[in-house]
Amino acid sequence: MTDLEHDATYFLELQTKTGWGRTLAKFAEWCAIPAGSVALDVGSGPGLLAKLLAESGVRAYGVDVDAGMIAQRLHAGMIHADTLRLPFGDGTADYALASNVLYLMTEPQPALNEMARAAKRVALLNPSELMTMQAATELADAAGLEGLARDTMLNYAGRAERLARWDEDDLRRMLAAAGMALERTALTVGSGLVRLAMGVRE
Repeated sequence: MTDLEHDATYFLELQTKTGWGRTLAKFAEWCAIPAGSVALDVGSGPGLLAKLLAESGVRAYGVDVDAGMIAQRLHAGMIHADTLRLPFGDGTADYALASNVLYLMTEPQPALNEMARAAKRVALLNPSELMTMQAATELADAAGLEGLARDTMLNYAGRAERLARWDEDDLRRMLAAAGMALERTALTVGSGLVRLAMGVRE
């Protein structure tokens, strides 16, 4: 098995066999995207979020640069493309969403700028300022998480501590730099370890 296949299988299991599937479902519900809208799930992995959106009547497309992810597709509308060069014209999508993508990037602003170019609204899911290894461990213990579910939660916290955890002011600044205003934000997962944010064109 290649590293690419291993990664794709890991993310397929992450989206379908752990609590992250429920988190994505809550994110989709929070976004409240009207049926008939065009939405891009940027860095979609196997595409569970796009699938959930499509089931609610949204014209959803999953976009991922990793061909292995596309091969594991959970949704028919999957597109192999670079996050920094989305194959959509300016403002042709109603929404662009990214869940646990931007915080992994050394320079997330160009990707956010590209999402803001292609869509009228941007919805983000990333580790919040409250995410720590201690908080994630306490959540995993309280929820009785084991195996893959526990490992992914703790890995998530470890990456967040090393890479990025954003509060409301951070996201307001990032969205403003992309020509968007922060419309609303919310905390979810346990004591608020994940922050959701919605930006709209100014």
